[in-house]
Amino acid sequence: MKGSIIPLAAVSFVAFFSTAAHAVCAGYNYAYYDGGSTGTYVISDCTPQCNVVRVDNLGGSNVCTTGNYRCSAPPIRVTDIRVNGLWYACRNDANKGQCNGRPGAQAVPTSCCRNDGRRNLKEGRITRDEYEAIERRNAELDAELVEFQAKERS
Repeated sequence: MKGSIIPLAAVSFVAFFSTAAHAVCAGYNYAYYDGGSTGTYVISDCTPQCNVVRVDNLGGSNVCTTGNYRCSAPPIRVTDIRVNGLWYACRNDANKGQCNGRPGAQAVPTSCCRNDGRRNLKEGRITRDEYEAIERRNAELDAELVEFQAKERS
């Protein structure tokens, strides 16, 4: 990756261990928790333990102006998070579940976030090989989501 944010081997390692077919944010890399009036914003992995990756205590600061979050036009919501120099696209997901622990102000994430390989490649944050590894992992995440949904229906 340009700037050596993370080596390709780490992408593979994180890709393998970052999510499994479970109820927190099946099919995603990270869960995002909006602390609202508390000013605390939490990002966790998608394991059943919801291991906290980052906590931003912003007090009265606007989360949208910190450089680690991108937001939509009104009604304002976080649309992207930056973790370890890479962007992850976030969205509300009807299948999101609850953490066993409670890493943020909410037990249920505000949104679920997935590596935005196309954007990271376009911005020069990753190489073509890393982009292709991310796309393969995103395909695996899609399969995990389908598996999770099938288990939920049975």
